[in-house]
Amino acid sequence: MKLLSCLLLIFFLYSGNARADYDHGMRYVFVASAAGKSVAIIDLHHQRLAETIPLEQTPGNIAASDRLDTLIIAYPETRQLGLMDLSSSGLKQSYYSLGLTPDSIKLDPAGEKLAVYDQGLAVLEIHHLKQRELMVRIEHVNSSEPFTFNRDGQYIFWVDAVDGQLQRSDLQGNAKSIKLTESGTGLSAMTRSVDGSMGFVSDTLAGKVFVINLRSMSLLKTVAVGQGSRRPWGTADGQAMLIPNRDSGTITAISTFTLDPLYTIEAIASPMAINTGWLDTTAAVMSDTGDVT
Repeated sequence: MKLLSCLLLIFFLYSGNARADYDHGMRYVFVASAAGKSVAIIDLHHQRLAETIPLEQTPGNIAASDRLDTLIIAYPETRQLGLMDLSSSGLKQSYYSLGLTPDSIKLDPAGEKLAVYDQGLAVLEIHHLKQRELMVRIEHVNSSEPFTFNRDGQYIFWVDAVDGQLQRSDLQGNAKSIKLTESGTGLSAMTRSVDGSMGFVSDTLAGKVFVINLRSMSLLKTVAVGQGSRRPWGTADGQAMLIPNRDSGTITAISTFTLDPLYTIEAIASPMAINTGWLDTTAAVMSDTGDVT
């Protein structure tokens, strides 16, 4: 996966007990810079840069574990993970060697298990961070979109970019899938409902959203939305899924109770991503060029 030459767009709101300077709840954002080989810590309360941490290697994706008080940094060039101890006074970093390139990483909700994906090898591995051991290795994983854990971290889901399927695997490598389209072209990544029972996947080419029962891996409903529908985004209260319709410049809301469309409203040109914020009071919008405003 090609690294960006500017600030990476993957960041994380860290809410755990970091070192004394960074222990005030949902206050800090961690942003990795590939060009600067560093991690910037931004203080949201005072709207300023709190600190910049230099790195010895070029970073890829990052994630932060509340439970482990650890910032995880992927280093694709050396096939390593950097584990930065956020509870230490010097933000000490140790290294964890991998047998694949960490093109993308995904932390489970408990903050203990990490999915690592090598796009070139089409291999997905899940590692236990605290025990520093490989839990499962899954081959022939064709996914260009993010991975999703279920609520307890016992299953991981991804959309197959070749076969048009939603795939599910447990931590023993037992797989199950559901066919959505004849090919994976145009399928978005999956977003699960707050209770973890349903998954929502957009079909960009057809302007519709598939609603899947994640326990039985069966199709519940297909909902028509706008043209060029992108990945669904859930509201914090769990009552709706918001679908950015890039081609029609609209946003469609789907009820997670009735699975019916609630409304479709005009939005900005080419909406691509939505974040309603924890209290549904703020929104972040990503542009086609990757800028975040």
